[in-house]
Amino acid sequence: MTLDNGQPVRFIKWFLCDPTEQSLALLKQSLATDAQSANRMLHVMVKNEFLGTDLQWQSCAQIVEADMDLQAAIKAGRLLEMRFPKFPPYERNKFYQSGWTFATALKLPKELEAEMPNPSLRFERLEQQRIATFLKKTNQELDRLGLWNATLTLDEAKANGLLSKTNQLGNHKNSKGFDKSPDKQLQMKTPS
Repeated sequence: MTLDNGQPVRFIKWFLCDPTEQSLALLKQSLATDAQSANRMLHVMVKNEFLGTDLQWQSCAQIVEADMDLQAAIKAGRLLEMRFPKFPPYERNKFYQSGWTFATALKLPKELEAEMPNPSLRFERLEQQRIATFLKKTNQELDRLGLWNATLTLDEAKANGLLSKTNQLGNHKNSKGFDKSPDKQLQMKTPS
């Protein structure tokens, strides 16, 4: 598959891992499966810190450093690593219970009262700070990967063949939060 401009379509496989040898074996199996399309398939090993202790992750890092196949994939640019930080358990459970978005969870009480008549599950200021810290750490890790480095306008994306000229989302009447004006920026996801 190629884009309209002839560039190959590239994929990113986000591989969520825990610090076990079984998880690393599945990662290696995935890398081997996609070896023929290595120039189009990038793997990101997402180290979910909630699924293990610091000591377990240190042990996992040592295994990765000693594994020749994984090191070869890293050196070839086929495998990136990122940390997915721990979401504090109390806030995580409360967040799931509320069914809210992160934006709603971070609203001030007065803003929340205007939206919801009974904001009984609202987050206290300290809880909101923990959520904000989690989001900040996650964003820093994503920025560190450098996968989202090209910022294009919608017209530039269309001209480069990254969006069709009759994009369904752009023509959809209920596309809340999607600004169709050409001067607005669109963050394109492309490998470095």
